[in-house]
Amino acid sequence: MHKLSVVVPVYQDELSIRQNFLALKASLDRAAHLFRYEIVLVNDGSRDNSILLMEQLHAEFPECVGVMSLVRNFGQVAAITAGLARCTGDCAAVISSDLQDPPELIVEMYQRWQAGSKTVLGIRESRQDPGLNRLASRIFYRLLRRYALPSIPPSGFDFFLLDRTVVDRLLSSNEHNGFLQGQILSASGVITQIPYKRRARQIGKSGWTTFRKI
Repeated sequence: MHKLSVVVPVYQDELSIRQNFLALKASLDRAAHLFRYEIVLVNDGSRDNSILLMEQLHAEFPECVGVMSLVRNFGQVAAITAGLARCTGDCAAVISSDLQDPPELIVEMYQRWQAGSKTVLGIRESRQDPGLNRLASRIFYRLLRRYALPSIPPSGFDFFLLDRTVVDRLLSSNEHNGFLQGQILSASGVITQIPYKRRARQIGKSGWTTFRKI
């Protein structure tokens, strides 16, 4: 049976990390007949109690949960890259810790991978985010597609699954401050896309502020 890794970057999520982790684990447990799995939680220099709660989850579920912590806040890309370097699965999915992206979609991503797809992208066809966030995202990706990366989906992607060969190719890149979505597209061959609706954030607020987006 193949092994699936799920990498979850975590930043300032003490209010929701346990609830969202349990929702993710429940989705994976329902598909336990399809794969073995591990969940790699990566603390991106949170200043709240996120790391303590992550360590509690590891103590509670040591058979499937790994925890690592960056020495300071390096950003989501660094946290994802660290998690991909740590994970041991035949394929690896990446999902945000707020679970605005539906964890049950990981099972469909895995099935597409099992059918031969090396890279599976979750593509947001709609998003229940504040209007300013939607506008900023639309402008960013429109400019990016026009001037730099025509192959990127119109709404970008943050939710994806990669074959081990694509993960290794990505990690071998010499880019230290690269654009992760572009690097994934460059490291991939044929790409499968799955549309989904992004949920509104239920607990807490995003650390990805308008200033950081700019």
